[in-house]
Amino acid sequence: MFQPLMHVSGRLYAQEPVRRWKFIARSLLYGRSQQAWLSYVAKRAWMLRLVVLRPELLERLHRPYQRRDLKCWGRLEALRAHYEACADIGWQPLCARIARGNMVLARFDELFDPSARLELHCDQRFAKEGEWALSLFLGTRRC
Repeated sequence: MFQPLMHVSGRLYAQEPVRRWKFIARSLLYGRSQQAWLSYVAKRAWMLRLVVLRPELLERLHRPYQRRDLKCWGRLEALRAHYEACADIGWQPLCARIARGNMVLARFDELFDPSARLELHCDQRFAKEGEWALSLFLGTRRC
């Protein structure tokens, strides 16, 4: 398991040695479940493209996800269920779009300030709650 981790971490975190070693250490700690997650991602080309855009996707098992009481295998199942649902309903392009940057869902020019908008995005501050976040912005300020 160590050699594949070295390869993956070297490609994802080539310019971030501290983050690379943290990823390796945590992956070894989570052992088989991390290996199962890496295998799951590796078998889906669309998810590999997401990892290029958002390498932290491979670290999801290392921290709480969706619920604090989920243990490692529960987090793995929650992640699989999320991405299987996305694939089943054809949301692979949506996942890729959101991974590249914020997606404006609505603008409120008529009701509020012309810069008011609702955005769907990936935000690491909310990674424990799930994959995406929904935010209301007024200009550059998040409300």
